[in-house]
Amino acid sequence: MMEDRYLVSVIIPTYKGTDNLERAITSITNNEYRNIEIIVVDDNGKNTTESYATKDIIKKINDPRIKYVCHEKNKNGAVARNTGVNNSKGDYITFLDDDDYMLPKRILNSLNMIEKAELLFCDVCDVRYGVDYRICRVNDNLSPEYMLLNEMAIGTGSNIFITRRLYKELDGFNETYTRFQDREFIIRALQKSKPKIIHEVLLIKSKNKQNNQPSFAKRLEIENIFHSDFDNLFEKLTKEQICGYRNAVEHKHLEILILSGNKDKAYEVANIIKYDDSLKAYEFLSLCLFKLGFKINGSVMSMIRYSFARIRNIKEKRRIKKDRFLWEFIKSNEEKNYGSSRNYTS
Repeated sequence: MMEDRYLVSVIIPTYKGTDNLERAITSITNNEYRNIEIIVVDDNGKNTTESYATKDIIKKINDPRIKYVCHEKNKNGAVARNTGVNNSKGDYITFLDDDDYMLPKRILNSLNMIEKAELLFCDVCDVRYGVDYRICRVNDNLSPEYMLLNEMAIGTGSNIFITRRLYKELDGFNETYTRFQDREFIIRALQKSKPKIIHEVLLIKSKNKQNNQPSFAKRLEIENIFHSDFDNLFEKLTKEQICGYRNAVEHKHLEILILSGNKDKAYEVANIIKYDDSLKAYEFLSLCLFKLGFKINGSVMSMIRYSFARIRNIKEKRRIKKDRFLWEFIKSNEEKNYGSSRNYTS
């Protein structure tokens, strides 16, 4: 059993996330490892409705280990993470997005495993809109190149457990990134340190709503910065890897364009994808509904995706349900958002 000799700082950047913030914080306070501090960084800006709601949640939880820091105005996730670390004192640093939550052994098992390493990742259960479940198993050979090609290689930005020393050496998150900040940071971290991997689900990534959706133009702008910053890594990729990367990017573009209501550009991107013969069934149906005038939001798209992935999804749920504690933990926490009427039996 790891003694409570190390202080662990958990940074929660929050922006329009009060619906799930209490769940995120209590998942930390309920951790078996007790020597922690929780830094809630309010990126809503002072004197906003969301900032008042955030303070009310912290007051309700009433745990002396929680420290509240509020930006004067909205900045971005990278700035919020750096603000949190700059207001922390822990030997180790980890993060938790306001809509994610951690299992009770997350911190303890991470400390027991990290030993002489400076960077650690665990497996993650991805739950989308209460209907779509999948396990993200982190590759044992996780490398900068692998992270470059696989946006979801570690499941969520909450899956960073790092020493303060390495974080400082990296000079924190790059604040010019309004997107990809986790991915950019992790690639740089992997260039400096070989990580430890725990093949145990210790984090739940829970997507309940489509908020803070980037514009297509903004997404392209950040992608160009990302490509420029890691040009040396892209040069090492094979032609097949480059094609796979571009294909994944186009699918993400299509999703953003559908969700933002940009019909003309969505059809243009869909035609590019069709030339590669890789337009997915749920994307095709979403486009058909889109063309008929239906408004497609994140929940609707996830339901469409779930319908086509039902067989795979049932298999994933069966795998998850074999771990009775994990299944009951997810079930009870998701019911807080959706109520007990959600079907968890299939």
